[in-house]
Amino acid sequence: MSRMTITGPAEPGFDTILTAQALEFVAALHEEFAPELRALVAGRSGLAGALDRSELGQAVDAVRTAAEAPRPSSVTAPPLGAEAACAADSAAEVWLADLEDGMSPRWDNIITAQLNIASAVRGHNSFIDPRGGRRLHAKATKPRRLAIRPRAMHASEEHLRWIADDGTESAASAALTDFGLFFFHSAGRLELQGRRPEVVLAKLAGAQDARWWHRVFAFAQEYRGFEDGTISATVQLDSPAAALAIDEIGLALGEHWAGASAAPLEFATALLAAVHDTAAVVAPTWSDADCAGDFLTQLVAHVSAPQAPAAPLSEHSLRTALRLGIDHLERWLRGRPTSRGSETSTAVAELSRTQLWAAFSRRAELADGRSCTPEVFARMLAEELATTLRDSADFYDDAAELFAAAVLADHFEPGLFERAYEAHLIDRRARAALSRRAAA
Repeated sequence: MSRMTITGPAEPGFDTILTAQALEFVAALHEEFAPELRALVAGRSGLAGALDRSELGQAVDAVRTAAEAPRPSSVTAPPLGAEAACAADSAAEVWLADLEDGMSPRWDNIITAQLNIASAVRGHNSFIDPRGGRRLHAKATKPRRLAIRPRAMHASEEHLRWIADDGTESAASAALTDFGLFFFHSAGRLELQGRRPEVVLAKLAGAQDARWWHRVFAFAQEYRGFEDGTISATVQLDSPAAALAIDEIGLALGEHWAGASAAPLEFATALLAAVHDTAAVVAPTWSDADCAGDFLTQLVAHVSAPQAPAAPLSEHSLRTALRLGIDHLERWLRGRPTSRGSETSTAVAELSRTQLWAAFSRRAELADGRSCTPEVFARMLAEELATTLRDSADFYDDAAELFAAAVLADHFEPGLFERAYEAHLIDRRARAALSRRAAA
């Protein structure tokens, strides 16, 4: 019989989430769906090769339609400490508890987040801050409507290992772990309250991913004794692929389908990463209005006609992108909640990195006539770090090293945060297991 084994450090209260029964359920999800998940992720073709640029306008229209559709007011915040307490007290109708882009996936964050989600569902509204273990109390006294955004299908959880029936050991799926622990601990309580478990799915590559999630939901409901259609799923339009396939995605999710939500900043990030060879180097402002409107229009116009020459760049715009990227990556490495209003750290840092890579890989021209060379980047980076307020616990040196390597790479390399996770967020015991797997 397959099973899960924990390689992450134990903290007070973790055993109330990582119970034998909960881990048995997560193991059953892996036994049933992890092999197919690996095949789906491995089979994803590069978006650049599959992207029909003539359809980009249609994709942007889908994002705008989702943004303008009437939906309950919502607040997005990681379920950690003060951020969770503020979300619980918000006037918004729905709290989207973000386990994906808005939260650093440190092991203590991941399990503390599950503790806080369970607390919110039960109406306790007392939230643990993993930075010191303090409890922060919301003023609200009733359970509020809550949805979770689990980590994406490609992400792994190295602090939890799945041992298959044949003895093969591998890292757990982050998506199955996040969803499984939430559903196991909270679905019954939500049913008693007359509510449904609500999930927001991010980074779907198309209808095949939605069909996989449909099977996961159906299995989970049957395993735990819930009726068909208990789980409600909203899909985040965070890439051209998801936006163009939204009708097929809705059909694939069937009775679980609850509509689409707009993610314009993430959409722009995915688009630039897909067409990095011809992407415009622009200096967007970081607001929903600009991303959904002028910025996306400008970006799509350039991508659709990549032969148009790029205008000279200002050093100020490059420094802005550099500062945003380094700051957000440092917060992520430190393990701090990283949502700031509508912004999420991974989207901001990835977008900044992609634009800087485009400028420096092509030696783009600055407004003063200089070229974007590695020497220019090194000088800007050193000057920005010199003006940064530092403390003994910060991760700015690590963030700068990771970010610089990604910007100055000869070839565009996706997965900045996957590399950062492997380099800095994996605990010693989990790292030893990862090393054994690599050596096998």
